[in-house]
Parts: sequence; structure tokens; C-alpha cells
Amino acid sequence: MTFFRKLLALAGLVALAALSLAARAQELAPWPAGAIPRTLPDSIRYWQTEGVRHVDTPLGLRADETALRLAQRLRDPRTLSICWRQLGDRYPNYDPAARRCYEAALAAARPISWHEGIGDALMALGMVAYDNNDHRRSLRDYDQAAQHYALVPATAASRAERLRNLLLLRANQINSHQALLDAPMVARLGRQALALYRQALASAPTPAWRIAFAERNATVTGNILTILSDHYLERRQYDSARYCAEWGLRLRPDSETVVALYLDLADLELRLGRPLAAQVHVQPAVRLARADGHLVMLREALFLQANILAALGRPAAYDSLQAYVAYNEHLTDQSRLEAAAQAQARFDSREQQAQIRALQQDRRLAAQTQELTRLLARQQVAGVSAAATLLLLGGGLLFVRYRRRQAAARAAANTALRTRLAADLHDDVGNLLTQVGMHSSLLRETPHTPAQTLARLDALAAVSRQAAQQMSDVVWGLGTEHRSLHQLLDRMRDHAQEVLPPAGLDVAFRVPPDLPDPELAPALLHNVYLIFKESLHNVVKHAQATTITVKLTAAATGLVLTVTDNGRGHDGQPRPGGHGLTNMQARAQAVGGTVRYEPRPAGFAVVAVVPLP
Repeated sequence: MTFFRKLLALAGLVALAALSLAARAQELAPWPAGAIPRTLPDSIRYWQTEGVRHVDTPLGLRADETALRLAQRLRDPRTLSICWRQLGDRYPNYDPAARRCYEAALAAARPISWHEGIGDALMALGMVAYDNNDHRRSLRDYDQAAQHYALVPATAASRAERLRNLLLLRANQINSHQALLDAPMVARLGRQALALYRQALASAPTPAWRIAFAERNATVTGNILTILSDHYLERRQYDSARYCAEWGLRLRPDSETVVALYLDLADLELRLGRPLAAQVHVQPAVRLARADGHLVMLREALFLQANILAALGRPAAYDSLQAYVAYNEHLTDQSRLEAAAQAQARFDSREQQAQIRALQQDRRLAAQTQELTRLLARQQVAGVSAAATLLLLGGGLLFVRYRRRQAAARAAANTALRTRLAADLHDDVGNLLTQVGMHSSLLRETPHTPAQTLARLDALAAVSRQAAQQMSDVVWGLGTEHRSLHQLLDRMRDHAQEVLPPAGLDVAFRVPPDLPDPELAPALLHNVYLIFKESLHNVVKHAQATTITVKLTAAATGLVLTVTDNGRGHDGQPRPGGHGLTNMQARAQAVGGTVRYEPRPAGFAVVAVVPLP
């Protein structure tokens, strides 16, 4: 990925496909004509609405200031925090007034432990720090915001809203790490953001919420997928790069992101020696970049097109290269390039913060309306019936006892799994470390020829790598209480890329785009992953194959994992002294599943079926 592509990803990472403040003001229910606010909460709501309606005028600022003064009279901390945040959104992030407003919002929310308001204020302070080039401080604010979002009480509606907040938070964290040139952390946060995106869609309270969430976050998710695709291209993990790029195109992000994704696919095909397929992807990238005026992207697309045509041996490669040189000379005029870069950096940074504030404003206004309604009801209703209180208390106690029993059962199951993993760690890794010690002693105590010494060192290195891999797998299995199916799939992809290419094997994953993403219990996660590892180990050791195909589908019987090779085949019976097939059967039965072995005309297949939650 070139410098300009990375600059584009940084500038567009948080450019969400959301409505602007002016357009969103039209969605608010208008204040009734001739209606007069009769209560203090009604007055605050009226001036809040007026502030959003007049977003680009001094009248809007005066309306927000009036709402803040009324909130100070009301002395309700939540209302006061919301009004401070809305006033802070009026100022650019480089203005000290924005920081003062957000700090006041944080100070109002903290005494009552309103975690959602604290998280919103901290995220706003992080954006202010980022806009003032204090990226490490912005990361500290984002980390604290994530801790408070995690403490929001879990309900069906709050879960979806919390995931939405965390997705915005991950986008901001990626932005700061990108500015610090921390590529590994950017890739890790990108994978976490995609997992949050899937969880938010799965836990959406209504279909309309799901559609709106997907549309508003299409561009930010597409940019995250672009970064991951480039990351996998640099590591030569072409299957994962293709998966990310094709997923990003299905989201329909903005045109710049679409051009970047097409260029990733074209670059991938060219690296794989398929220039005709690369030409199919680069042509729409050139057309779209030229039509929408994305000159930097057009320059890169023309350069890639020239390489593709040259690989095809076509004379048109010279014309594409000539056009690339023309655009390059236009863009690299030094004085214009420096001035444009400075102006674009200032515009991008402020535009990003404005668009994130635009996405958050919908939720803030809804929270404001809900809070003011609650205050008005509290003024009108004297109290609650004692009988209803006792009934709720009894039901709450029963529910707490039920949840405690459930938690105890889950804890017992997880403890048993961790005990088994610890035993595996002690037996397998301990045995490997014993071999390391034995080889080291032989090298030290027994004289050898140089060839024998190299052989001993190779054996020692192989055993050490195997021990490190097994240790990594056990630690990953013990990492968290639950992981999702897509996180398991990412782990399987990484392991396949680490094991198969050095052995001269190609791997292809066949995963349907509509594969569900449930959370998997640790026992199910651990056993499915080990079945997959054992299958790959058997192919590398015995099959004499050149290609492995991995399929993961969801059927009525549960999750179906199929590992197929094109090797010499097998009859499905265990080899003398071998335990691989028997171990896979035992692991599947431990989680209520099955494993069957299917000889193929050219190769062999392992099919594991386990029940999904």
C-alpha cells in the first residue's frame, strides 16, 4: 500500500455515512405551532430542538447556551451533562472552549456514576486530544471510555447501543494508532471493530435499527476492511485479503473506499499471476476515480493498470503509463502539494470529528427527551404502590438466585475446561521442553561433527517452535470466557497460513457470507480448533497433497467443518501407532458432535459436525 493510500485510509476511517446536523434537524418532530413550554423540562427540550435546527447560525449557539442555563437551574446531573456535550459540539476541537465543555459534561456525569454519559464525554475529549496532535492522550481517553461503556447495564436495547458506541470508539482508536504508525495494533483493532459490527447487527432491537446502522457505518467499516486487506496483502495471506475486500464492496461504502477495495483486488490478482482477472477489477476503479475526481486514487489506478497491461503484453500499457506520468506531475508540484496537504489535513481532522458528533447526536437527543420525560413524570406522580414494590423485590430476588445458579454452572464448566487445558499444557509442552533439554545436553556433552551439530540444532529449533505454538493455542483458549465463531475462523486462517505455505501446500477457505456469528463456549471452541489442527497435521505429514480446501457452514445439525485434500487418499482406519483420527473422534464426542472420514477419488476429507448454541 502506497503512502497516499495510507493517507486516504487515515482520512476516511471515521467518515461515517451519516446525516449531517442540518439534514438531521429535519427528522426531529417539530415543536407544535403556537405551543408554549409550560415546565422547565419542556423549555430545555424546546431550546435543544432549536439549537439543532439552527446548526450553522449564531441563533443555534444562543439556543444551546439557553438550554444549558435552564439545565443548571433544574440541577439534574444527566440533563446538565447532555447540555454541556451539545454545547461542546458547537466548537471546533482545536478551540479550548470545546475541551472546557466536555470536561464540564464529564464532571456532571461522574458523581452519579452515569457510565454512558461518562463514556460519551471521554470519547469527545479523546477526539479533542487527537485534533491537537496529542495521540497518546487521545488513546488514554478512549481506553477509559471503553471501560465505562462496558459498565452500562445490560438490556436488549442497551446492548445494541453499547456495541454501536464501541464501534465508534474502535474507529477513533484506529485513527490514533494509524497516526502513531502502529500497524500491528491497527490490524488487531480492525479485527475487533469488525467483530463489534457483526455483534451489533445480530443484537439490533428492531430491523429498522439494523438497516440504519448498516447504512450509517458502511464507509467506516469499509475503510477498516481496506486496512485489513492491505495488512493481509503485505503478509501474503491472499485468501484473507480477498475475503476482506469482497466483504467491503458488499457494504456499498463511499466511492473513494470502493476504488481502494477494487485496487486491492486487482493488486491481489496480479500478485497471483492472473493479469486478466486483475484487469477486470482495475477497470471500474479507473472509471470511478476519474468520474468522481479522486486524482490521487486515479494516479495509483493508472499505474497498476499499466503494470497489468504490460503483464498481458498489450501496447495500451504505454498509454496508461503516459497518463500516470501526467497525473503524477500534476500532483507532485511541490508548492501546491504542500499547501494542499496542510489544508486537507486540517479539513479531514475537523470533518471527521463533525461526522462522529453527527452520528452521536441522534442518541443524545433521544436520551435528552427520555430524561426530560422522566423528570416530568416524577413531578406529577407522588410515589409507587408498596405492594408493587414488594412484588418487584421478590421477583428480583428470585431472578438473582436463578442467575447465580447459572453463573455457578458456567464457572464450573469453565474451571473444568481450564483444568483440562492446564493438563494438556503440562503433558504436551512439558514433554517438548524435556526434549529441548535433552538435545541441549547432547550438544554440550557429546562431540559431534559439524553436520551432526546442525542436525541437532535443527531438531532443537523444530521442537521449540512446536512448544511455542502449543503454548500459544492453550493461552488463546484460556483468554476469555466466550469467543465468537468468526473469531475462531480468524484463528483458523492464521494457523493455516503459518503451517501450510512453508510445507508447500495451498489453502482455500470456503465460507458463506451469511454464516452466523454466535458466541461459542470455551469447550466447543477449544475442541473444534484442535480437530482443525489435527486435520492439517495429518495432511502435511501423510497425504502428499498440494491443495487443502476448508469449508465452514451452518446446517440443521449444527456447525459443519470439512477439511479436504487432493493427496493420495486414505481408507479412514487409524494407522498403526497413530492417534490422530481417534483423538478427533474423542474431541467431537466431548462436545456432543461427530467426526466422519470420507475417501475421495482424489484425496481424503474429514467432516466434523458439532452442535451450535
